[in-house]
Amino acid sequence: MPAFKNRIGFSLLVILAGTCLWEFYARPATGPIFAAAVSEYRNHNYRHSLQLLDRAYQIDPNNASVLTLMGWDNLKTRRPDRALEEFSRAHRLAPDSADAILGYADTEITLEHYGRASKLLRLIDHERDDSADLDMAWGDLYQLTGRNQKAAREFERVLALRHNDRLALENLRELEALNGAASPVGLRPGGNWRTR
Repeated sequence: MPAFKNRIGFSLLVILAGTCLWEFYARPATGPIFAAAVSEYRNHNYRHSLQLLDRAYQIDPNNASVLTLMGWDNLKTRRPDRALEEFSRAHRLAPDSADAILGYADTEITLEHYGRASKLLRLIDHERDDSADLDMAWGDLYQLTGRNQKAAREFERVLALRHNDRLALENLRELEALNGAASPVGLRPGGNWRTR
């Protein structure tokens, strides 16, 4: 065969075969490690989740899901600078990932970069109908920038989707206490709410 007589052709075939073997058979899978990290995250074990994600990152450093969950873990453990790096990179790798964008925006809000946060939230604004997390981010942004009536509306939307959301309820009560910052929110005991 002429391809085997040519050293360059033979070398390319060996490299191609090695790459295929590594990608499809020999490379360790990040899936089980990532699933365990998600479980730890849901159980509020953020540091252990990060340890698992560090292992997954060593295997696949360009996995946007791994980077996004690392960002959330770092944000939950009060390391927004690290979270910002991870969300930024995840957003570059997967620009349509709503979870990465939301985490990126939440981090920018934490770092008081409100203009950047607003631009990021607008990228996923089309998902507002069913995303309590997105409504909560908008509410936080509005509250921190002094737009309390808009913030109250966003927190009400959160409560419409998640009826017993403790944080949204606390934020609404805080806005009510500001005396006239927002029209009174119709809260009933037990976490129920009603629209005006």
